[in-house]
Amino acid sequence: GFLNGSVIISGNNNIASVHVWNALSNRVSGPPCVVVEPLDAASVAAAVRFAKNRGLELRVHGGGHDYLAHSSWEGAVLTTRRLTTVALEEDNGPTIRLGAGARSRLKK
Repeated sequence: GFLNGSVIISGNNNIASVHVWNALSNRVSGPPCVVVEPLDAASVAAAVRFAKNRGLELRVHGGGHDYLAHSSWEGAVLTTRRLTTVALEEDNGPTIRLGAGARSRLKK
């Protein structure tokens, strides 16, 4: 399948803005060689299949803090930060579907 989203390759100035660095990750590794930013579930599946079919390790960055820095490494990273859909579905009773990158936007 095709990817709906972005693929950012190492050396691109945008790679630092995509991946969230913390003090621990700066000591563990350099920037990733590639960051995949899918916009939908089908694109997540396409990226995972692509990596699996080529024997590539793909780590997921969930958009929040990663204290142990599992997703901060020099290989391929899939970030969920652009999976921000919030939808109310009422087909079988009220159900809210949240994308993995959805964040609270509540104001005080």
